[in-house]
Amino acid sequence: MMKRISFTLILLNLLMILSAANLELAPYNGASGINIANPNYKNEGTIWKNPANGAPIADGYNNTEMLGVGGIYNINTLNNKTDLEEPIIVTVTCPYGFYLVSQSNPNYKRPFRIVMGQGQRRNDTNNYEYEADIIFEEGRPQQQDVNLRTEEDAAAVFSMNTLLSGDYQVGFWFNIVLDLPGEIDPVTNVLTYNNYSYPLVEADDYTALVTITLLWKGEERSVTIPFSGYYNGVPSDYDANEGLASLYVDPYASAAHLSIERDRGTWVPVAKLDFLLQQSTGYKNPLIFLSSSSNPADPSPGEFKLVHQNVTYDTPLTNTNSIGFEGRIRTIKGSSTPVRSFDGTMNIINVDANNSINPSEDKAYESGNTMEHGAPQTFYTYSGEIDVMLDAGSNVMIDGIYTGTMYVHVVAEVGAS
Repeated sequence: MMKRISFTLILLNLLMILSAANLELAPYNGASGINIANPNYKNEGTIWKNPANGAPIADGYNNTEMLGVGGIYNINTLNNKTDLEEPIIVTVTCPYGFYLVSQSNPNYKRPFRIVMGQGQRRNDTNNYEYEADIIFEEGRPQQQDVNLRTEEDAAAVFSMNTLLSGDYQVGFWFNIVLDLPGEIDPVTNVLTYNNYSYPLVEADDYTALVTITLLWKGEERSVTIPFSGYYNGVPSDYDANEGLASLYVDPYASAAHLSIERDRGTWVPVAKLDFLLQQSTGYKNPLIFLSSSSNPADPSPGEFKLVHQNVTYDTPLTNTNSIGFEGRIRTIKGSSTPVRSFDGTMNIINVDANNSINPSEDKAYESGNTMEHGAPQTFYTYSGEIDVMLDAGSNVMIDGIYTGTMYVHVVAEVGAS
């Protein structure tokens, strides 16, 4: 029996050596605080030019315009070139299409594209720059192959045939870049793209939720990126991307169709929540909580309540014209906190790791390879659902519509380490 166990362990170690190539994927900061009118996001066919994280640039793209970076490293070509013939299967999904949509008024939306292209490939002695584009947008396939090798195959994108003369450990990376197509008329606030017109409204709640997945030789990496953007209608205002984190809340139809008679005392899912923060922004250890106040620093927010539509500011609240409720956040992915409940009274003063949701800290490029954007990346991600439960009881309430509001807040510590 002992010999069998020892043999199994040796075999597993051997398999690990043979599978040394690693697939990597990490988000960047380009999805937060997007000025959706900025014309400098025209990134098809351009290359990375400026490492500064300032405003988007007109003749290329910089880190501000990057959504992520991916690649494969430590591909061992010694006596075996077959790994270079394996494509990366790239899948990009957006549940409501490739649009930034105003959450307060979903009739207003702005198309976007995701461009995967320019990057670098390397062997032990040489660097090679390449320029290529694979585009994901509405009307194109959500899943496409990225080919690593080409000799006579003109359809292949990322050519590595120049590396095949020697037996080296090779690798490559590619940038994932935001592209905002179309032209905006500053007088009418209408964007035109592909013969379609998209009216825009001044708002700071344009959002989208994008999931990018890489699959190579059975190994998979995936990241979900909440987008946030704004439109202010000032054509000359191309402010730098100042977003620090992305928070996306997708309300369900049930949020507007609660029934006091049917739903009292029962948890009802009302929204999905997704969050992303890179530690490179200078913030760490984020906490997520629900409150009845739009101001996270409100010293005394009230408890959650649904209030009858006819109640005015001076109408006393009773158990016939209002009903309390509780909110909770349930983790789907990205936290060791499975569930946390809130009564509306939480604020930034009393929030801590024991009474809020703690997003997970994820790392990519931990191997510390030296391929430019291969520096270690640390980011926090979270995906969960929001539920509400109306107070139980049998009291008769006034007929009509009842409304209430929950606010999702995120706080974080200052400090990148």
